[in-house]
Amino acid sequence: DIDRWQRSEYPQKSLTLTLCLKRSRLLCIITFKYLHKIEFAVDSSVFIYLVYSEMWTIWIQKMYFKLKWLFYQIYTVLHVFQKTYRRDLATITKLYQCLPVYKRQCERKPIYESFRKIVKDHPQKAAFLFEDECWTFSAVKELSNKIATYFEGEGYKKGDAIALLLGNCPDYICIWLGLSQIGVPVALINTNLLHDSLIHSIKIANCKGVIFGSNSAHANADLVKKRLNVKCYQYNRKSEATPIAENCIDLKNKIDTICPSGSLKGRHNILVTDPVLYVYTSGTTGLPKTVPVSHQK
Repeated sequence: DIDRWQRSEYPQKSLTLTLCLKRSRLLCIITFKYLHKIEFAVDSSVFIYLVYSEMWTIWIQKMYFKLKWLFYQIYTVLHVFQKTYRRDLATITKLYQCLPVYKRQCERKPIYESFRKIVKDHPQKAAFLFEDECWTFSAVKELSNKIATYFEGEGYKKGDAIALLLGNCPDYICIWLGLSQIGVPVALINTNLLHDSLIHSIKIANCKGVIFGSNSAHANADLVKKRLNVKCYQYNRKSEATPIAENCIDLKNKIDTICPSGSLKGRHNILVTDPVLYVYTSGTTGLPKTVPVSHQK
């Protein structure tokens, strides 16, 4: 019959011989599409039963090991989750809190534009709590607008730098925030610097003016005026009654006469890559060096 089948006497022949070595047993699977047309010396139904029973056994064993592997993976994932879910939840919470900052960075707007949006949304919300004072976002905006209007009228333009030597207070932030509106970066200088270190810090940032606090004006204003010939301003807070130094301009008195709702005269075309602050290195290897901080940072 095999010879007759090979001579194509049976139509639509289909023969598959597969030899599989599985668990030290040789399994011979013979499948004929028209098995009933071929006569064997052995009973074909018995042979097919043995073949399919062996295949069923192998399939069950495979499924057993696959299910065992699957349950092991599920156990591993649940075990790791039980150990780390607190940390993961804390991380997700922190990332969610950082989304507004990331969104503002993607908008690529100057820092004062982002601040104006916050003021618009929360005008009476507390921005700073300093000693017994409570500064709302509206109050910060008013003072920063006065600073911007005054120094624009003084002739400062984009790229001019001003040094700031002021103690810890909300006015400190309002001053550099206001100057950022007209593109004037602020060099944040340590109030403990004196003599050559102070002169170097002002000179290396190419500052056109210096704003002193009430504590540092009398000690440093004369020296800065003589050696650098730049404008010096003294800023006294409301609670301070320190006399104005000889070579200083009373900045607080000047800005009090300015309307806080006034708008700037010119358009300064400030980019997020422009510097808004200058910070200084520690100077352990020599004199301090400036590091610009842009609006984007």
